[in-house]
Amino acid sequence: MNNFQKKIGNPDVTTYDECLKIFEFAEMTSDDIFYDLGCGYGTVCIAAAEKYHLKKNVGIEARFENFLEATNRILDKGIGKNIVIENEFLENIDFSDATIIYYSIKPNLNHILYLTKMIQDNCRIITPKIPLPSIKPKKNIMIDNSNFFLTEGSLDKSKTESIEEWMDSIPDNIINKIKLDKNEIKWLEDLLNEIYLN
Repeated sequence: MNNFQKKIGNPDVTTYDECLKIFEFAEMTSDDIFYDLGCGYGTVCIAAAEKYHLKKNVGIEARFENFLEATNRILDKGIGKNIVIENEFLENIDFSDATIIYYSIKPNLNHILYLTKMIQDNCRIITPKIPLPSIKPKKNIMIDNSNFFLTEGSLDKSKTESIEEWMDSIPDNIINKIKLDKNEIKWLEDLLNEIYLN
């Protein structure tokens, strides 16, 4: 892993084949309005554009280097009219019309608060690796040794009652790999760093 990826995570975290299986898992159709929040190099948006003729297909990427790479890939494939890539922080984008969201970046409180505000009852949100903190997923799937989680509807309706309930929604194959001291106040931050940056 190069130093750039070690510092910020892999901008191409989801493979093309995983994307196709994720779309099936989320029951994506051409009627969907799709946002990839933290789209990295644009792989998920590209796969969605090539598989479906979505009503809307938007990638949001704050890092300029990733935004340029995503833009180049999309232009090389000649599918620029089917995808919009925004070089912006997700908190600056109105995605309240989304019916499917892919959120693959390391979560933080600001993101969770903004997602809670934006996500409507008819929206499905897919997260790789772990469910959104304090949010109970409706279901999960393992694809090529990677876990993906699906939450439906507004996040307010999916909040867990306790940290234990949230931890119970994380498969053992993730938790057992990571040795954490849950008595430490930083254990959740340590968990997220271990999962997203390694």
